[in-house]
Amino acid sequence: MEQAKFFEELVSKLRKVPLERLGAVVAAMDGKAATRAAVPAAPDAAKGTSLLDLALAVPAKGSKLRSVEREIVLAAFVQAKQNKSAAARLLNMDRKAFERRLANARKAK
Repeated sequence: MEQAKFFEELVSKLRKVPLERLGAVVAAMDGKAATRAAVPAAPDAAKGTSLLDLALAVPAKGSKLRSVEREIVLAAFVQAKQNKSAAARLLNMDRKAFERRLANARKAK
């Protein structure tokens, strides 16, 4: 359940980014490169791993922010054993909204 809390916290933090700062956040994310293998399953407070560090480690096809969202949606779907309603609950969102994001994530893969 620790991973579900991580995704919930990440989505919550991404939603709080003010629109006027979004360009700077995306620019900062695009300036970093890492491999998917470097991403731990959940943040480790003892090691000082931040959500931003984890988000920067996600490989991007296009926008880094969209790539992070895509990875979160797909990971929640897997965590919920392909149950769309359960995955939507993990991310604290409406099932229909989750289905749309899942469809977009599958198209982008």
